[in-house]
Amino acid sequence: MSIGQFILLGNWLIELDFRKKLKAFKGDKLIWVLLSIFILHLLGFLWTEDFKYAIKDSTIKLPLLLLPLIIGTSKDLSIKEWKIICGVYLITLFILTLASLTKLTGLLGHEIIDKRDLSIYISHIRYGLNLAFGIFLCLYFRNKVSSFLGSILLLLAIWFLVSLMMYSLFSGLFALCIAILISSTYYLLKIENSNKVTFAITLTLLLLITAGIAKVAEVYEDFRKVPNIQYNQEVLKKYNANGKLFFHDTNNIQNENGVFLYRYLVIDELVSEWSKLSIIPLDSQNEKGNEISGTLIRYLSAKGLTKDSIGVSNLNSDEIKAIEKGIANPYYLTHNLIESRIYTTMYELENYSQSGMAGGFSLAMRFEFWKTTWHIIQKNFWIGTGTGDIKQAFEQQYELENSSLEPQYRRRSHNQFLTFFATFGIIGLIVFLLFLTYPLIINAKNPLLHLVFSTILIVSFFTEDTLETQAGVTLFAFFNSLLLVGVEKFNR
Repeated sequence: MSIGQFILLGNWLIELDFRKKLKAFKGDKLIWVLLSIFILHLLGFLWTEDFKYAIKDSTIKLPLLLLPLIIGTSKDLSIKEWKIICGVYLITLFILTLASLTKLTGLLGHEIIDKRDLSIYISHIRYGLNLAFGIFLCLYFRNKVSSFLGSILLLLAIWFLVSLMMYSLFSGLFALCIAILISSTYYLLKIENSNKVTFAITLTLLLLITAGIAKVAEVYEDFRKVPNIQYNQEVLKKYNANGKLFFHDTNNIQNENGVFLYRYLVIDELVSEWSKLSIIPLDSQNEKGNEISGTLIRYLSAKGLTKDSIGVSNLNSDEIKAIEKGIANPYYLTHNLIESRIYTTMYELENYSQSGMAGGFSLAMRFEFWKTTWHIIQKNFWIGTGTGDIKQAFEQQYELENSSLEPQYRRRSHNQFLTFFATFGIIGLIVFLLFLTYPLIINAKNPLLHLVFSTILIVSFFTEDTLETQAGVTLFAFFNSLLLVGVEKFNR
């Protein structure tokens, strides 16, 4: 990405004709809007102390300077050239999905357990955002090419959608759903006498929302369903059938499906019985990086079994393999990806509310990130910490709060709006909001595509620091610049 942008910069310089470029720069206020965020980062140097980190952060944000400047002051791409760029982009995404498929099926020599490892070079979040936008590009160009290519684009859009679900790219899938909702509303507003169409789409959306709520309610019912427990959770037995003393921690209320984790436990029997069924020691990590012992205890609890040799002996070979992979509940073995994700979210929230421990749980950790960010904002409300001091501010705040998060989990806010608020204060947040909304208010070169792209990226801003990584900031700066100031005006 860096090499590509510097090649563009070199080409831009070799072209010369700086008088024409300067005229274009002065005459297009949108270019100034696109540059405003990078200018904000430069201004943040004025009240920062950690210049080393400020330079590092600004280097990551260079696409916000280079791409709008180069694209905005160069000759607009023709529609044909734009189609070629989008075609190369879609082909690249297709190749990446095939590479992910080879990893998923184990053709590259090792089994993938955590599907976040299926993305190539970038995070699974950015991967999902690219695929979501790729779907819209396929559908948009489908009616602008030959029928044969149109059919290929339709199949490609379907494949990208399948990839989002198959690779568990839920952030991209959610952003796609929101973009469909927003773009459908936009399209309806453009149609005259669209009452019937409006009614049909509204009815469809209501049915989808109802189906979604019903599915969540169904999963919640499963989540609250207590298994057939082999023992009394309140009247605690002292010894198991082998005469071994049970361990009961009545102060720990962590549970799986309503079954307390740390009651009816015989550790030495767990170790000995597990060693008969698996070559992986119980005190080692499973394929998700968590301790097998904890996964085993959760799994036995979810089945209502005692956590001793008798409980372990009730597990079949498939369940042993599942525990080795980090699967902590039999629910995940019999339900699809979306149901499993909803179930996991419910478990995260309950565990966080009961124990206050968020480490390793994506949603619960975000609550900790947001809480910590808000405390930083309260101390630096007006102008923020400055470009370079935000990293140190997070480190200090986590220490002050004595956060339950382990050091490797103590990250930035995972919310782009909060990050700008903490870094540049309320003034910086206002600039960022204007930066996002002003281009949506005026007419872009292609209002529909720009609206879709902006929606997908803005949705990601609520749960990710999308602009804090090179892949995220390059994706945003490149297509945002092209759709606003880099392509001939589209027909629609």
